[in-house]
Amino acid sequence: MAAPDTSMRTAPADSSAAENSAASPYASGIGGQPASAAPPVAESGAEKLDASVVARRQSHRSLLFVAGLLVIAIAAWGCMQIAFAANADDRIAVITDSEGATQRIPLSENGSYPVETALGTNVVAIENGEVHMDSADCPGHDCINQGAIGSAGEIIVCLPHKLIVSIEGGTDEGASAIDTVAS
Repeated sequence: MAAPDTSMRTAPADSSAAENSAASPYASGIGGQPASAAPPVAESGAEKLDASVVARRQSHRSLLFVAGLLVIAIAAWGCMQIAFAANADDRIAVITDSEGATQRIPLSENGSYPVETALGTNVVAIENGEVHMDSADCPGHDCINQGAIGSAGEIIVCLPHKLIVSIEGGTDEGASAIDTVAS
């Protein structure tokens, strides 16, 4: 009995690969691949992901980015609210009537304050850090229509009753910008 041949034979799978490897000066003779080519590497798990999975991951990143911006915006808004609340405590409504009498009321004290003079009656109201003219017995009611004020330097004027309501204290960036331009 003849012994089986255990020597390794390398024969190309088809004749065209054999011709290409013989014609190439870089042929290694193993499987018809050039010697400079790297052997095939098994694909990793990340390379096997299809386009839909990659798109889903990118959309998750976009959502996280938007959520992060939203958190930053809410934190900034909260800081501004705290700063304005602290600022409201040191602002004062100054009410000056036609006779020169002055009342100074902190904007932190909500309430209605009637002001009676020989020219008429006005009711000044302070609510949530702002002051407005609640009622007046003057013609036209322009002082009521002026709305609420809350920043330093703002005023409400009732001309028929010669009444002025102004805000003092706090920080006033708007007035300082006007002062800078004026000087």
